Amino acid sequence: MAIKFLHDLDVLGNIDLNNNQSLNMVVQHLASDPTAVEGKIYYNTTNDVLKVCLGSTWTALSNIVQTTITGNAGTATKIASITNSNIVQLATTQTLANKTLSTATLTGTPISTTPATSDNSTKIATTAYVRAYAAQSLQSGIGSGDLAIDDTDGLQDALNLKAPLASPTFTGTPVAPTASASTNSTKIATTEFVTTAISNLVGGAPGALNTLNELAAAIGDDASYASGITTALGLKATIASPTFTGTVGGITKAMVGLGSVANIAVSGSNTGDESAAGTSTAGIVTRASDAEALAGTNTTKYITPKHLANRTYSATIGGATSIAVTHNLGTRNVAVTMYDSSSYETVYAEVVRTSTSVVTIGFSSAPASNDVTIVVNKI
Repeated sequence: MAIKFLHDLDVLGNIDLNNNQSLNMVVQHLASDPTAVEGKIYYNTTNDVLKVCLGSTWTALSNIVQTTITGNAGTATKIASITNSNIVQLATTQTLANKTLSTATLTGTPISTTPATSDNSTKIATTAYVRAYAAQSLQSGIGSGDLAIDDTDGLQDALNLKAPLASPTFTGTPVAPTASASTNSTKIATTEFVTTAISNLVGGAPGALNTLNELAAAIGDDASYASGITTALGLKATIASPTFTGTVGGITKAMVGLGSVANIAVSGSNTGDESAAGTSTAGIVTRASDAEALAGTNTTKYITPKHLANRTYSATIGGATSIAVTHNLGTRNVAVTMYDSSSYETVYAEVVRTSTSVVTIGFSSAPASNDVTIVVNKI
């Protein structure tokens, strides 16, 4: 029969129930944990839980689980403490090979055997398995053509909004970078590029000639205007050293800018018109020959400074009492003067007009060589 206690029992020693039941027993009620005594049990009235002291830590009995782990070597009973952070702490360490843990939360860096990429089961897929399976899937799927663009949501719709590289057709208001004004290539020409190019082409053209219609009207709508101008220019003489052909006529003084030159017809060998030239009449004249200039008889031909120089002869003489001077002026009608070559004083001597080309000078005593300068002028 059982022993009934009608009030609290405060025992100072151990009670051995000898494997008998403790009936209608109520453990001590406390609002907070008492002093920790390993194995002590009490009821926490604040949290309404039964707590036991494990070591020096008070733990709710609801968190203590007795579980059976079946291994290859047989069955072992282990006590596990499941903390508030749901970390499984095994009382002893055991390798879990081919075992099942229900609703377990692993921490740290758990590792597992990597299954073959052909495995399709509930085994743990390691990171190595995922990488290998993804690479194999991409090679056998996309690489072999098994995966179509339509298989990817939204990809085909996005591609439909893109223009092809070959012969694209744009809609809306496409824009592109504007190339520099000097660009001459296959780059896209924007409206800004074209506007700038046309503006540079027109440049400072007057308003009446800054459109193609105005230019066409200015050249008489002649499509062959350029070739016509080229042909016409080919019929013109150059300003520098022009070469004329055929019969040149119709040239006025105003055309050539020679207001004092008469427009006189020339024929034959440019002779026959010399008499038209006079002191008050313009005309064509002929240059006199040296002989004609010396003779001084022609009244229509002109003489040059050379001719004037040919009417005078000068030389230095000396070294003899009689000296023949050849002047080649072609006449005895000459004036002869002499002077000292050093002092320039006039020298007087005998002068004989020996011929039309020679005068002979006589001295009473011979002057030194080149001491006397003689000048013969045709009169």
